[in-house]
Amino acid sequence: MSKNILFIFEGEKTEPKLYNQLKNIFLADDNPIIHTSYKANIYDLYEKLTTDDGEFFNILDILAETDPSLTEVVIKVISQTYLFFDYDPNDHRYEKSKVDEMLNFFNDEVENGKLFISYPMVEAFKHATIKDFLLEEHRCIDKASATSRKYKKIVNNIIEKDYTYFSAYNKDVCKDIFLKTFEQVSWITDNTNSSLDINKIKKITQEQIHESEYNKFLLKDKIAILSCIPLMITDYLEVEKIESLLLLGN
Repeated sequence: MSKNILFIFEGEKTEPKLYNQLKNIFLADDNPIIHTSYKANIYDLYEKLTTDDGEFFNILDILAETDPSLTEVVIKVISQTYLFFDYDPNDHRYEKSKVDEMLNFFNDEVENGKLFISYPMVEAFKHATIKDFLLEEHRCIDKASATSRKYKKIVNNIIEKDYTYFSAYNKDVCKDIFLKTFEQVSWITDNTNSSLDINKIKKITQEQIHESEYNKFLLKDKIAILSCIPLMITDYLEVEKIESLLLLGN
């Protein structure tokens, strides 16, 4: 029986639409991928997962309670699990320690699952389509603007109208977003302005990103814009494949 990859999205609309657009570009030749949506944010998930003694419940058992497609048979053939959630620093339940605990627990796709966080949320992928994304004034937003309603409005106002819908995100558009994301994550974590070294990008952990986001930006009431989607796909694929897909070195 073939093994399946499980993607767990926070939302049930935006993330699956983005995934459906990207899968044929980057993931078409890989293992079967199934996906489900948690339909609540990372702090709700934290509360649902945490036991009285401070341990975590199995996330697949929790998801199976609300998603009938995750049967016992399906769960048994899941070989890797990836989680995609928004940072949501304005949620009243936000605590840095909660995010640290989640990243520490969900740090291996084969074991408990691997958590990837978008700063401030999934719309960061759209944000990276703007031409001047890597200019200082566009790399961050104020924490107060990082609510769902405000940030979505900001993004929709600054991107080209063609990029409102993910159906317009072809390979060239996605390549541009990936390369900008590599530069942005390098800037966030080690203050370098450019890195097209895929080996280096793959070594940057979600824990490193969170520490840098918190210490360099959130403590100053800022959020550095970063989509986790390019980083997850880069983490998942072999170096040679991602270089080939992005035409690096050609």
